[in-house]
Amino acid sequence: MAVKLLAADASTLNSTFNVNAYVPDGKLLESFNGPNNWIGHVTSNSKGVRLIFWEDPTGLVVVGKLLDSNGRDLNKLAEEHYDTNSIGLQVISKIQVSTEQLEAGADEATAARAGVYSELQALPEKNYTSTGDGDIEMFVFYDYECPYCKHLKEYLETDGHNVKSNWLPVAILNKNSPVFGAAVLDGQIPLAKMGQKGGDYPAPSLEAFEAVTHNTRLLKALQSRASTPTIVMKMANGEVKTLQGFSEQAPQTIQALIRDSQS
Repeated sequence: MAVKLLAADASTLNSTFNVNAYVPDGKLLESFNGPNNWIGHVTSNSKGVRLIFWEDPTGLVVVGKLLDSNGRDLNKLAEEHYDTNSIGLQVISKIQVSTEQLEAGADEATAARAGVYSELQALPEKNYTSTGDGDIEMFVFYDYECPYCKHLKEYLETDGHNVKSNWLPVAILNKNSPVFGAAVLDGQIPLAKMGQKGGDYPAPSLEAFEAVTHNTRLLKALQSRASTPTIVMKMANGEVKTLQGFSEQAPQTIQALIRDSQS
């Protein structure tokens, strides 16, 4: 049984939590149900940094990692749902939580990644554009006007990776995203022009639009707050891993993903 972290009625969950007692300039964004009747509170300070406070049934409030009896960090699951920065904080307390549900349950995010990857493998080729002819396969969700997606594509093309990349256009940045993404699938615009603006406004087919919509649904199944680029790869041990964004650390992480995907 999966661990559930669900948004709930603020009037029932937030009544006992005073965020300003812990973050003087903070505000409470959302609360959600955790295991063993614990409650997670997502907060934000004046600089926009988000973190999670955990409140136990007696009213004890802690910040840091919440661990189950197997040592799994429940904040990681909460991060995927609520886009928080709590993992980067110094751990003040580690609370051991032992429940049958947690000990027997599968991680919800892991299950989502596996399910999405299975669906990606079954997608018709009309839903993506492939580059490279390597032995290793990766799926990449991209938005046509996303500059970080362009940087990722350039990196994969110039760094000599033995990778076949399947590029799936999604619509998350603006109203032009579905139009230009669908136009790439239709062959009206080459994938190589990703990130470039200007030119004629395309008129892609309905089938291409539907493919972009389907791709976007898959991305949102991975992330409650979708971002691009997002890489999805299957490791040699069967685990499905993802990488969001393209930062200075991304090349090192991508190299590790490629290495771990080789049998």
